[in-house]
Amino acid sequence: MVKRITENPLSREFQSRVDFEAINKIRQVAGGGIHFLEQEFKNSSPHKYRFEVRLPLITGLSIYGIPEYRNFFLVELTLPPGYPYDKSPECKITPAPFHPFVQRSSILPRVLLGEQAGKWIEPKSYHDDLGKFIVRIINSLRFENIEQTPEVIANGYAYEWFCNWKKIFQHNNIQLWFPTAHINLPDFRNESYEPLDEKNKNRLFNVESSEELTKPNFQVVTPKSFQILETKPGYKPEVGIKPQFETVYPSICRNKISDHLIFIQPNAFWKIVLHIGWGRKTIKNSVEQGGILLGRVIRDSKGRLFGIVEEAVPGESATGSGAYLEMSYETWKSIIEQADPFLENHPDKKMTIIGWYHTHPNDLDVFMSGTDRATQEHVFSQEWQFAVVLNPHKKIWRVFRGVESEECQGLIVSK
Repeated sequence: MVKRITENPLSREFQSRVDFEAINKIRQVAGGGIHFLEQEFKNSSPHKYRFEVRLPLITGLSIYGIPEYRNFFLVELTLPPGYPYDKSPECKITPAPFHPFVQRSSILPRVLLGEQAGKWIEPKSYHDDLGKFIVRIINSLRFENIEQTPEVIANGYAYEWFCNWKKIFQHNNIQLWFPTAHINLPDFRNESYEPLDEKNKNRLFNVESSEELTKPNFQVVTPKSFQILETKPGYKPEVGIKPQFETVYPSICRNKISDHLIFIQPNAFWKIVLHIGWGRKTIKNSVEQGGILLGRVIRDSKGRLFGIVEEAVPGESATGSGAYLEMSYETWKSIIEQADPFLENHPDKKMTIIGWYHTHPNDLDVFMSGTDRATQEHVFSQEWQFAVVLNPHKKIWRVFRGVESEECQGLIVSK
């Protein structure tokens, strides 16, 4: 039997009302984060929507592996034939974000082509209307609710990057380099809409057939997300007094320093010394090297922070030159795998990653470069996380703290 299915004008009118209400709700809830610009009509019904997303989203990775951000994106949505019960809206984003589900218009860098548009590639066969679609893609662009096993991946490099960083840092509850700007969005998942009237209950499509047909059961498929097996509270410094250690070899201080201190235990210091070849000139230490610092932090009644480094974990597989250090996710994975047993074997010490160290070799001074500051801001941004910069050839070192890379004093514990 031949069946002919045509779109019912009532369904289009009804869906236009639903979309209009959804846009108004998003506009009210999101505030300045989403700004709707215009809509185009086709056959007296909305056909295209354009809006601005004013949030920091990742557009690519620098040569140092650090994400580059933009705060302004133009989104164009087109409603295809069969929307929303056969297809979700089609989406184009300019400039193209660095995202597993965004397909760039060209693989050439933007320095050659300028800003490139990206096409949103649906990871599954969704049937979302406009409101659900906008909320879903905004959350996904912020790297929330990314699927574990999507059917379609538009940017394999972005997906691999996301999965590796997620695995490495999820146990420390660190949202490393992912966009963190908060935006309020309405929740359309449980909303349903009543028919216009009883006479037009089956308004979705007009079906002409000599056979009695049952109404199609359109099921909204929600994306799978990472399952949270365990949540841990974020690390907080212990409350106490300034530790009393016998110390030697303080860090040099070029500027007015704060009252905060970091103490490096002998075992941790010797691991750093062996890794960077302190006081020697070798092929390995002629390029930048680095690793992470494990320990605990004490805060006294005056708000002063005292970091105690119990262990250093070198990034042996990191690559660098005389001017920069690149620690890929393979390097971080190796570091975390070395750090985990130490943290698990000393639960009584309540330790965590309290900072990092890296070298400025040869004739370089010890300071926080622009790249160093970006790493500190995006990776070690807590006020109780420190950055130790050393020159193994000049045998000098300095210490910085927090997102602003404020200089503070460092001391080596003698025993």
